[in-house]
Amino acid sequence: MKLAKALTSIQDIQEQLTHIVTELNSIILTLPDNPNIQRKNDNCFIMNSKYLLNNWGVFYHDYKSQYKAIIQIISSGEPQSVVNKLKSIIKDHKHEKLKFHPDVIKNLKIVLLRR
Repeated sequence: MKLAKALTSIQDIQEQLTHIVTELNSIILTLPDNPNIQRKNDNCFIMNSKYLLNNWGVFYHDYKSQYKAIIQIISSGEPQSVVNKLKSIIKDHKHEKLKFHPDVIKNLKIVLLRR
């Protein structure tokens, strides 16, 4: 009987973690977009070249795409690893080959500090 109760508790905790990750993903999607762009739709924006600085990559300046990529990264794997994955992205400003804009990192720090 105790084993059944323990397994039920573990399942409840896993469901709670999954719910928390879903809420975190929703919060990340609401983070601010790049103020230096004029977004035309989800796949198109206009930006003055003076804001490109030393990185002309579209992904680097598209905060919404970066947030979606971060959600994919943190959602892959076990829910209990989400915070460690976020901390790693914040520390390194990148994940594998994806480099994230400093403003995106700043916004992630704010989310992480809210917890």
